[in-house]
Amino acid sequence: MEKLINYMEEVFGYKVKLKDIPGIDLKGLPFFIKEAYRFRYGVLFDVRVIFIELKGNEIFTPQQFKKHTEIIHDKLNDPVILLLPALESYNRNRLIKNRINFIIPGKQIFIPDLLIELKEYARPGKTQTEYLQPAAQCLLFYHIQKEDLNDKTYRELAQILDYTYRTIARAVENLIALNLCRVTDTKVKHLQLENTGKDLWEKTLPYLTNPAVKNGYLNELLPEAYIFKTNITALAHYTMIAEDKKTHYALYNANFNRFNKENKIMTFNNYDGAYFLEVWKYNPKTLAKDGFVDPLSLYMIFRDSEDERIEMECEKLLNEVPW
Repeated sequence: MEKLINYMEEVFGYKVKLKDIPGIDLKGLPFFIKEAYRFRYGVLFDVRVIFIELKGNEIFTPQQFKKHTEIIHDKLNDPVILLLPALESYNRNRLIKNRINFIIPGKQIFIPDLLIELKEYARPGKTQTEYLQPAAQCLLFYHIQKEDLNDKTYRELAQILDYTYRTIARAVENLIALNLCRVTDTKVKHLQLENTGKDLWEKTLPYLTNPAVKNGYLNELLPEAYIFKTNITALAHYTMIAEDKKTHYALYNANFNRFNKENKIMTFNNYDGAYFLEVWKYNPKTLAKDGFVDPLSLYMIFRDSEDERIEMECEKLLNEVPW
């Protein structure tokens, strides 16, 4: 709490006084909520508010936080502000999207109930509009999930990932611009990624995108060598979530365009069909295993889902990745 008090004094110019909420005031709250949080009263701009802080290390999903704060607000009637440790930017964005009051000391204050939003300063050279190119994202996912790509030359990377030399060169330039890698200063350049495993994943999250550029339904079953199970079909494979009646497939955009020209795709539409098809920016085959798309690309498919069941299963999916 000392961090919070110092941070708010720095931001607002006065020291916010906090006091523990008596147990009698918490009577009627569900037991699991009382066990999960510490509760304190405070005053911001002459408004009494309730600060709640997690007791343990568990981080709930944004939808769970939303439900918890609504339950507490309904019981105590004051605005509820969630105090959090460091949190990935995509989860912060979800909290903002759900209009959940929160403070991350030293980083960000978002209290829409009091019309307050203060953000950290962005690092030089990074803007909200910068994202990884498809080949760069594919390269990183391959490095994390399949094979260490450090010390590989551009030609070796092109061969491994089935891209042209020029595409790999652009992908590496993209990674360098975002401070994610460097290359050895020699005539034959070798890739050197700045981080590994989960550290690399967390550092790149703000720049990652959904691999699917479009999706729809179709009746034609395409050649098995080009399609890979994705979306809820793949999530059911990796986790305990129930599978959909329709099988979901991923297909590389270049192959989609080729099959269109060859009239192998005739019924692609937004309404209904025997199968559901995602058209991807990079080839799912490069990262797939046993006919299913890779876990990290699958996570990106669902990253903005507001379905609490899917959010929970996606967190489990990440926990199973052998970082």
